[in-house]
Amino acid sequence: MIAFTSSEKRRTVATGAPSWTWTATILTMVLASELASAVDPLYMTNSGQNSAYFPLAQYKKYDEQCGMQQINLLQLSGAREPASNPSASMQATLAKVVNKTQYARSEMAFLANYTYKLGDDANLIPFGAAQLYDAGLSIGKRYCSGPLGKVFCGTPFLRSSAAARVRESAGNWSSGFLASQYTKTKIETTVSDAQDEWRAVWTPAVVQRLQSEENYGLNSTVSSPQSGITELPLTQQTDVQMTLQDVLNFAYLCAFDSYAINATSPFCGLFKSYEWAYIEYDGDLDKYYGNAYPGAPLSRSQGVGYVNELLARLTSDRSYIDKDTTQVNHTIDSNSTLFPLDKFIYADFTYDNQLLPVMSLIGLFQDAPLSPTLPCPMRSFVASKLVPFAGRMVVERLRCSGSYEDGFFSFFKGPSEYVRILVNDQVMDLSSVCGKDEVLTSGTVCRLSAFTKAMEKATATATKEFAKCGFTPSN
Repeated sequence: MIAFTSSEKRRTVATGAPSWTWTATILTMVLASELASAVDPLYMTNSGQNSAYFPLAQYKKYDEQCGMQQINLLQLSGAREPASNPSASMQATLAKVVNKTQYARSEMAFLANYTYKLGDDANLIPFGAAQLYDAGLSIGKRYCSGPLGKVFCGTPFLRSSAAARVRESAGNWSSGFLASQYTKTKIETTVSDAQDEWRAVWTPAVVQRLQSEENYGLNSTVSSPQSGITELPLTQQTDVQMTLQDVLNFAYLCAFDSYAINATSPFCGLFKSYEWAYIEYDGDLDKYYGNAYPGAPLSRSQGVGYVNELLARLTSDRSYIDKDTTQVNHTIDSNSTLFPLDKFIYADFTYDNQLLPVMSLIGLFQDAPLSPTLPCPMRSFVASKLVPFAGRMVVERLRCSGSYEDGFFSFFKGPSEYVRILVNDQVMDLSSVCGKDEVLTSGTVCRLSAFTKAMEKATATATKEFAKCGFTPSN
């Protein structure tokens, strides 16, 4: 009989493609993706950054008096294999529990014959490729539909990092966009103390349940968050030491295995439905204290380069990138062919750890420090809602016929330009970004001039913070 005990100390957990040829199978994959979204199993929406994209709201069209002038998309890559170090950690967990003759609970029986086949190179998988195809299709239909769509959209400007999965994500997005418009396109992590404390609160209940046929609630198995993991009243001989990381690895295996087989993995059956909220919060703590401001005080400095590029595009003023001293590649950005300012759609493909600093710098989701023991149900920083696989942020530039004042246009003041930001299709409230006097329609539309001024101030502060990071500015 296999049973578990808990044993854990502060520790460090280390954390890295084939090219998908698009054939008719893409239709099957897209359909599978849509069906999965409709079912909305908990692992897809509560696995932190390992969650699958889901829209936070139905897209809300801008006022009919406005016209879309420019789209700036910051798009995350799709679902993938685990990277090398997380893969090694998951396999170490599996080595403790697979190929046993008997298990304490029936839902663990599949481990007797389980073989790890998820990979370790972070390669894009078919499910992730389908996500990006669908993302490109959605952008094309949304912004480039109608008889004049092709004329106004032109050729999108696509850019990606060097990582294979990000390049392939860009290619798959391009294929989806092409299908919508027939337009040729070119195409070691440390676990934070906060995560440690939080895991000590809820994982003992999981461990205790897996070693017994009894169902224990969270409160009955943890006497004090500060005391770490309580002694568990084991009734069976123990032959496995299960750590907090092992519990999280089972959750990661649930998500990655499900995406790989395009069905719910048996690993998901190891968790009760209410425990996914705890898994979610673990991911929130990871990203908040690792890649977002104010949890990681210097994180927003990593978004300066992109925001300066964004300002250059929004204003057609290249001086924003010329004066950047952080991570702008001046050799590339000074070339109008490699960094044009005359496109309708700009699509940049990136990682979650790069998107979060940009969001932070703009001023989004800046919650007060997250508690390591007591999740705030009203928090705005929820990793699965911000940076899931295939997540995205869109900055729209609008030009309106007159001065737009909360639903009323004054045609005597001439046309005006505005900015609107959407994160996974939810329109953001920019009141705290631009100032309450500079926003309209319940804070969701900001005057371009006010947004530009706010970003100039934010990038100036973050540029000083960047100097503390020890990086050498790009050429």
